[in-house]
Amino acid sequence: MKDRFKTLINNRQLWTAFLLLLFLAVFTPRIPQTIIHLFQASYGAVSNFQYFRNNVETPDAGRQILPLPVQEMLQLLDKYQLGSYGLSPRMIGSQEPAMILIFQRIIESSWPKRFEPASKYKFIFIDELDKMPGCIEREREKEIILVSCH
Repeated sequence: MKDRFKTLINNRQLWTAFLLLLFLAVFTPRIPQTIIHLFQASYGAVSNFQYFRNNVETPDAGRQILPLPVQEMLQLLDKYQLGSYGLSPRMIGSQEPAMILIFQRIIESSWPKRFEPASKYKFIFIDELDKMPGCIEREREKEIILVSCH
């Protein structure tokens, strides 16, 4: 009995298989779910290709999923046909997750319009207007104001 037990413990292939199964059981429980999700998303795009194509080729498609301040900034960029814009110090320098998200999304979604800190036109939050001396309000939305600074 002891010899049999020692043989099991010393069996390198058995230990390798056991450790591999343990690794797969502990660290990869989501692999099948991920594969299923990827298949469903791909199948949806292929099975309804016209809808998928329309979303890809339609200008400004998907803006509705952006945060409201970003939607307002994009609307003002289009309305005033601005090639560049600046953002308030609160939007640029904050470590708050909501501000980081807004900063990232406006940079991504406004392309090819460029973020330039020295731009004459800046987007600020409504509560920041008093903190921006020398800036003139151009237009106000629900959360964002477009100002021109000299």
